[in-house]
Amino acid sequence: MKAKDSERKQGVLDVTTTEARRRFLEEKYILDFQMLFRTRARRNQMLAAWAASKLGRFSVDAYLKEIQLVDEAVSGDDDVIQKILADLRSTGQRFEEGDLRSMMNEMMFDAAEALEADGRRSPDCCRMRQDGGD
Repeated sequence: MKAKDSERKQGVLDVTTTEARRRFLEEKYILDFQMLFRTRARRNQMLAAWAASKLGRFSVDAYLKEIQLVDEAVSGDDDVIQKILADLRSTGQRFEEGDLRSMMNEMMFDAAEALEADGRRSPDCCRMRQDGGD
């Protein structure tokens, strides 16, 4: 009889542990996705500021909106790269795609560091609740 009770309790513990792990992984996936989204958005802001200055545009916000529209059309960075290269080339500037990709990768790291620093300054930002509640 004790063996069956022990097996039953172990089964409940396994289900509870599995369910808790599943919830944790779901929350982690969502937070990771949100962080990637925010990092790309911050990187695109940095990229728009850089490109706008190269293009002689006064409104970084307007150029950022152009980049956001292009980025929303197709996932990935290729569409953004092609737009910026076309804009640079239309003003007679020579810029290689590989150089732009490298710069975007560096900006991605800079954006992640900036968001991390923002999170340290704002303790309630982007932190998972420790009590497990909603």
